[in-house]
Amino acid sequence: MPLPPLNMADAIRIPARIIGSPISHPTSGYRDWHGQVEAGKPVVALVLNMAGSQVSWARTSHRATAIMKTRILFAPYDSDGCSIQTCFSIMDATSYGRTCVESVMVHPEPRLTEFTTGQLVDIAAVPGQPTCELKALFLVRDDVMSARSGIWHLRGKLAAGLSEPWRTILTFGRTGEFTAG
Repeated sequence: MPLPPLNMADAIRIPARIIGSPISHPTSGYRDWHGQVEAGKPVVALVLNMAGSQVSWARTSHRATAIMKTRILFAPYDSDGCSIQTCFSIMDATSYGRTCVESVMVHPEPRLTEFTTGQLVDIAAVPGQPTCELKALFLVRDDVMSARSGIWHLRGKLAAGLSEPWRTILTFGRTGEFTAG
């Protein structure tokens, strides 16, 4: 199921990139990737983990930075290591999904790319049943405002033109789930 379209034409656009590499994990069966997102200005992020039509999301704290630690972890649910939980993190925001891959040889492999802020970015796709898609939205700090308890919200002018579920996701709460399609 596809996500509803996200149109943020008025968001500030700056170039950014994601870099990193796989690392060994101390626990047998776990597969791990560490990296970082680099932008020219401080940014905040929304992370999404879409397993089939189920979408888990989380927002980073309002403490924006130009370099954001990023991690993708596969945690096995079974002794074969093929039924996995996918954990996608940027800074202090983590979203979760669950899928079943064909082999323990399937490792986190983000599309190491350059992109611009203000648009939904495809970070990685995990080939499994169901397919698990990892996505992110990076926003320049000037496009958001701080709220209570370290939460940020999209500024009113940008939020006004959004459809659901995006308006709620970007203006209310820190984490959540919804069904796409």
